[in-house]
Amino acid sequence: MSELSKRSAKYYLIQGMQMMGIMVVLQAILCVEWFLMADDRNNLFDHIIRMVLMCGVMFMILFNLIYAVYGPNWLDSLVLSMGARRKDIFVGEIIKQFTYIILNTVVYLVISVTTGNNIWVPIIILAAVGAALAGAIGQVIGFKIKKYGKAYLFVIAIVAGCLGVFASLTTVLEIDLLGLLRNRVGWIIVIAVVLFGLFEFWSYKLGQKSMVM
Repeated sequence: MSELSKRSAKYYLIQGMQMMGIMVVLQAILCVEWFLMADDRNNLFDHIIRMVLMCGVMFMILFNLIYAVYGPNWLDSLVLSMGARRKDIFVGEIIKQFTYIILNTVVYLVISVTTGNNIWVPIIILAAVGAALAGAIGQVIGFKIKKYGKAYLFVIAIVAGCLGVFASLTTVLEIDLLGLLRNRVGWIIVIAVVLFGLFEFWSYKLGQKSMVM
């Protein structure tokens, strides 16, 4: 690995750690809010832990998606100006995302196990897999936005709206979605890994054709 490649890899590693730092600060702010707004102080600790885990798995996926979407428009030109190649950027994005995902996964697994919330362990693992897939998809979306403009975000908004409706329906119909997911962890991981590989390959090809902005 050349010095320029090492420098770009280090830069993306730091970016992933900074993303984790933002997550920690956001969760700390939310914990203070939950503490101040709580009516029942008897089970306050358990309530906060559940909220931290629930928001954590959602934020892990959402943050990785958002940062991946803005990667081609935000970081690429900066890293290219450092002398990095497109290949270095592709590898660097993977380093950044997996640094963020692994740190999150370790933290939330430790929290769930040490507090007796072992039911969250498969959910956290699924969230990590989902975050990796979301990052690969986000990279592709980022390149499409770079090419077609921010109007492409309307497509994302429509998809997000459909997912919101789906989540609401599962709540209204009292469908144990998490229970269904826990029973199909293996299949979900296999499908996610295949999709991850396909979207990463697509992202790599788009990155090769992308112009510096």
